[in-house]
Amino acid sequence: MEISPDTIKDVERLRRYERIVQKLVKTESFSKSDIWACGESKGLIGKIINLLLSEGSIVEQERGIFLWMPSAMAAYKKEWVTSLRSSHQLKRLRTEERPREKLLYGYSKPTTAELLAIFLRSGIPGKKRDRDSK
Repeated sequence: MEISPDTIKDVERLRRYERIVQKLVKTESFSKSDIWACGESKGLIGKIINLLLSEGSIVEQERGIFLWMPSAMAAYKKEWVTSLRSSHQLKRLRTEERPREKLLYGYSKPTTAELLAIFLRSGIPGKKRDRDSK
């Protein structure tokens, strides 16, 4: 699977990919025009479809109509639709949204919870101090 949410670090880019892939896995066969309804750029949709074609996850049934390979469709559904993951990990946030950078560079005013998380030196695996501090 070339397109994995774990490899995409930028939150906005991840959301754009999620909208496209979630639309793609709704039916076993689809056309590009079906996917354009998700509101994302035609270029990005085409790029994702080309990646899926090159890895063999989908095949072109007839001109402009694509068909999922059953195992690939199940894998993409599991990875992009049904699995729970946090999309708000610090490394995925834009620089101006990260608590430390807000404090250091004045992008915006950090919340009380963010300040407390900074002072408590959060980052222990499995612990979310920001949530605990509210």
